This record gives sequence, C-alpha cells and structure tokens, in this order.
Amino acid sequence: MFFWLVAGTLPSLGALTNCIPFCRRRRLAWEKMKTISTLGQFLQVSFTTMTNVALVPFMCYAHPNGAESVLKYTEAL
Repeated sequence: MFFWLVAGTLPSLGALTNCIPFCRRRRLAWEKMKTISTLGQFLQVSFTTMTNVALVPFMCYAHPNGAESVLKYTEAL
C-alpha cells in the first residue's frame, strides 16, 4: 500500500505546488523534472525490494537425502 501511496502522492504534490500562487511567488513550487527524477528513484528502489521479497520462495537448497528446502523456511520441503 505504501508503494501506491507514494507513487500517487509525489506527482500530485508536484502539480499542487505549481497551482498555488503562494508557492510560486516564494519559489517553493516543485520543479517538474526533479519531481519525475525523485519518482523514478523511488520506483527503482521499490522494484528491487519487491523483487527480493517475491523471489524468497524460489531460493532453495538441497539436503543430503535428495530433498530440497526453502532457504528462509527450512521446515518446508
């Protein structure tokens, strides 16, 4: 849920700060390219994290008797 919240909030806040006259006068408005760059960095980090979590069930090791277990959950054959 955090992923979708951040991915939707960053562009929304960027657009909002450019619409508010107070932010534009004081140069507090977010720059479009910097906002896109920040969102891209967040997506890259999130992709790596989610891929790591998704691949945990596929990391296995072999027992001497020929059976295999999941590395993180050794009781599962």
